[in-house]
Amino acid sequence: MKQVKPGLTQQVAPLPNAGVKLAKEAEYYMIDSLAQPFTDTSFTVRSFAADLKGLRGLKTSFKQQIEKGTQITFINDRPVKILVGFLKPQKAAFTVDTTYLKQPELETNASANDYGQADTKIANAMIIPGLPQMHIHSYEFKPGTNTLKLAKGVALILGFVDSNVPLRIYDAGLYESGNRKQVDWLFE
Repeated sequence: MKQVKPGLTQQVAPLPNAGVKLAKEAEYYMIDSLAQPFTDTSFTVRSFAADLKGLRGLKTSFKQQIEKGTQITFINDRPVKILVGFLKPQKAAFTVDTTYLKQPELETNASANDYGQADTKIANAMIIPGLPQMHIHSYEFKPGTNTLKLAKGVALILGFVDSNVPLRIYDAGLYESGNRKQVDWLFE
C-alpha cells in the first residue's frame, strides 16, 4: 500500500457521487470538515483524505448500528461502489469489540469478498475526534435493486461512486495525534 509522503502535496481529484435511488428516505451529509455522519451523536469530521471531499454520505444512527446493524436498499442503473469506513480501535489481543463493525477479512469469513470488499482501499482516511482510526473498503454492486447488509457494529457510509471510477489504494496517514506513522524504514 502506497503511503503519501509528508510534505508532498499531490493534486487529487475528488471522487464523483454516483446516482442511486434509496428505497427509504435518508438523511445525507457532505464529507467536509465539521460534517456529522451520525444522526444521534455530535461526532464531527476533523480531516479526511482529499479524494473524499464532497462525497454524499448517509447519516446513520450510532446506537441502532450497534443494536441492529445497517441495511441500505437502493436502485442503481449503472454499476456502483459503496464506500464504507471501518473504525479500527487499538485493543489487546483476543479481546472482542462490541461497538465497531469488524473489517472484512477472509481468514475468518469466507464471504468477506463477495462484493470486492476484502481489501482496504484508503487506510487512515479520516479523523473524527473520539473515534478510532478509519479504513475505507468498497462494496461493488451491479445495476438493479440492491441491498447492503452490514452486521452489528458502527461503520460510516461514506457515499456511492460509479464502479468505473478507479479508487487509489493508499495510506492517507491521518492520525488524531497529528503524527504520521512511518514504517518504511523497517523494510529498507
